[in-house]
Amino acid sequence: MSFKVNLFIIISFSFSLLSTSLFLSTSSINDTNKLIDNIKNIHLKFSALSTKINHDIEMNQAGLLSSIILQNTNDITSIEHSFDNLYKLVDTLDEFNKNHNTGIKDVDETIIIMKKRMISYRLVQLSLLNAFKSKDEEDILDALTGSNAVTIKFSQEINKLMDISNNQLQEKIKLLKISNENSKQNTIYLFIISFLLILSAIYKLIKLQNIAQTELKRAEEAEMVQKKLQEQLLKYNDDLEDEISKKTKELHIKMYTHFISGLANRNRLLDDTYRYKFKQMALLNIDKFQKFNDVYGEETGNIALKMTAEFFKEQLSDENTLLYHIGSDEFVIATKDSSTLDNNQFIITIENLLDMYKKEIFIHNKNTFNFMMSAGIAFSGRKKMLAYADMALKNSKSKNIMKMSP
Repeated sequence: MSFKVNLFIIISFSFSLLSTSLFLSTSSINDTNKLIDNIKNIHLKFSALSTKINHDIEMNQAGLLSSIILQNTNDITSIEHSFDNLYKLVDTLDEFNKNHNTGIKDVDETIIIMKKRMISYRLVQLSLLNAFKSKDEEDILDALTGSNAVTIKFSQEINKLMDISNNQLQEKIKLLKISNENSKQNTIYLFIISFLLILSAIYKLIKLQNIAQTELKRAEEAEMVQKKLQEQLLKYNDDLEDEISKKTKELHIKMYTHFISGLANRNRLLDDTYRYKFKQMALLNIDKFQKFNDVYGEETGNIALKMTAEFFKEQLSDENTLLYHIGSDEFVIATKDSSTLDNNQFIITIENLLDMYKKEIFIHNKNTFNFMMSAGIAFSGRKKMLAYADMALKNSKSKNIMKMSP
């Protein structure tokens, strides 16, 4: 699994944890507050019932005493009705306690005692009513004493019930508040953990970004280096191509050019023979050139060959006539297209050329010298035309020029 995926999971988990903790904490606090309000409402109703029971007992007791003092027998029925309501209130309190499931042992026991106390209170009340009807003062006094004692006990039990209820209420509220505080602390802890996870994820993201930037910089530097290398390689290739082209040209020149005169050599003549299919060719040779070399030296002989080549190039300027230097002192003249120059004209051209060459004065290092040439001419033979011209040349050494056809 990639780092980005892990980072996304961590951030998502952190936000989920944070959101969940806030939601749960808020829900818990709201539920607790609702529970506190509900408990308060239950307690208020419970307190109201208890207070009403205490108040009704006191009112019942006051009404009974008022009837006895005023000797009003008409209020007896209303007093009995008031007692029935009082008894129903106690039952209502008991039912309320059961329905709201307070589960407080002392409250349950106190309510049971109160119900029993109602029976005692009823008996004392009946005794007091009987004494009142018989008008026996001693019985009335005893009944009043018993009634007051029962009323006091009943009020004490009501107060006890209220105290128990208040204590339980405070205890529950305290516990709920503690629960709220715990929820708040847990929320804070979860928030801190989520925040730390998010910070960690952001730190890792920044670190990853820095690493990525570093790698990108390295990649750019590597690309620049590679680009430079490519440029150097291209330059090297260009230089190499130029060098190869140069060497090729040099090789081509060496292959097809005579190194002394710079004229096309024997190799070029052979290639051109296939290319142009010559029908007019003259082979020229400088007479007694070897003796000239022996006397003046090879260096001077090479200069003489160069001068001879320059002489021929000046005299043979048309594109149809090709000039070759095929040996030390041998030159070849051939025509590409014999239709522009017939064979007789070609012979005349060669004779004129030899005559002019014989009259040419060459000067080198204040020395003057001139040469004579012999020529052999061939008009057929294709591949063997040069050989035929050579045969003609050998026979023409004494005549200066000769035509030879196989």
